[in-house]
Amino acid sequence: MKFSDIEYTRLNIDQIVEQIEQMTIICQQDASIESLVESYKTIEKIESAAITMASYVSLRYSDNTADEFFKGEYIFIMQNSPTIESKLNNYFNHLVKSQFKKELRTKIG
Repeated sequence: MKFSDIEYTRLNIDQIVEQIEQMTIICQQDASIESLVESYKTIEKIESAAITMASYVSLRYSDNTADEFFKGEYIFIMQNSPTIESKLNNYFNHLVKSQFKKELRTKIG
């Protein structure tokens, strides 16, 4: 994919937080290796999409700091990224405490 092909969509922080919290609940339940792997795959997708948009905004803002739109988006992301990181850290803290830790290492590294 080319940089010019990326379509910018503002991150929906509430939706991202809710999705991460849902995956954290699954992780806390620690019911099966399959559910943990699926939650991990979902987290990877959420994280990848957020990083892509944050990187895009950062590059666009760095390219032209006079662009008020991307300046606002950059500020928005910088203000909200700690919330997302905190929720992700919480998820990963639960994941590493799983009873399926050995299996997880085999399946997801």
